[in-house]
Amino acid sequence: LNRIMAELSYEYDLPLWNFWRLAQALPNGGLVEDPAENYHLTTAAWEARRYSGLAVLDAILQAAQ
Repeated sequence: LNRIMAELSYEYDLPLWNFWRLAQALPNGGLVEDPAENYHLTTAAWEARRYSGLAVLDAILQAAQ
């Protein structure tokens, strides 16, 4: 799904907030290391998500002005 969204974004020249790519730089891809719950985000991943989301909103606001 992420790859399809990225390809469509590139094809139609649309902005894309690719949190998955950002999370890859975090330990364990930003996921909890417990095998039973490794689909949950770590605290660091949530912080990165919040910060990057605000950065995206700010970029949209700046482009609209």
